[in-house]
Parts: sequence; structure tokens; C-alpha cells
Amino acid sequence: MTSLLYHCGTVPNSVTVLDMHTLSTEVPVAVNNGRHWAELYKEGLLEVDRSKLPQLIEQAEAAIRERLLLLSQVVGNDEERQSLLDASRNLEVLRRFYCKQPSDS
Repeated sequence: MTSLLYHCGTVPNSVTVLDMHTLSTEVPVAVNNGRHWAELYKEGLLEVDRSKLPQLIEQAEAAIRERLLLLSQVVGNDEERQSLLDASRNLEVLRRFYCKQPSDS
């Protein structure tokens, strides 16, 4: 995965979130309002409007938590589970660096 410590406006469009073929076929895909966690995650990474980031991060985190819960009920799926944990940590980095109030600097 490409480093996510880019300024929001410089994240390349070619960021690979997860090869969809690595998703488990044994566990139903977690969605948040009909959207896949990886789609929500990528949208958060590529968003350049800082005012939209907190909500996008929250939606992606909720979908990731839901997916991790589903995966915890089956054996295997280590690659996807690791992708979810990595995505969760990356969203936390985004939250810390880009969702600060101007007075937090």
C-alpha cells in the first residue's frame, strides 16, 4: 500500500485499496448504506475537501468494524483481515492530521 501521509490534495488517483479478488467469498460483504468498506475507505483517502473528511472517515470506520466482526466468526481470511486493520490505522492517521480544527495546529 502506498504511504498515506500525503497532503489530501496530492494522494494519487492510482492508490490501490484492495484487490477485490482477495475478499472472502465465504463471508457476506459488509456494507454501509449499500457501499462496500473498501469503496468508502478509498473515497476518504482521495477526498480533498477537509470539511467532508470526518463524515467519510466515520462511514469507512463503521463499515470496517462491521466487516471485522463478520470475519471474526470464520477461520481464515487473514489477508482481508490485515487489509482491514491497515485501513483502520490509515484512517486514524487521516483523522489526526487532516481533521484538526485550525486552532489545534
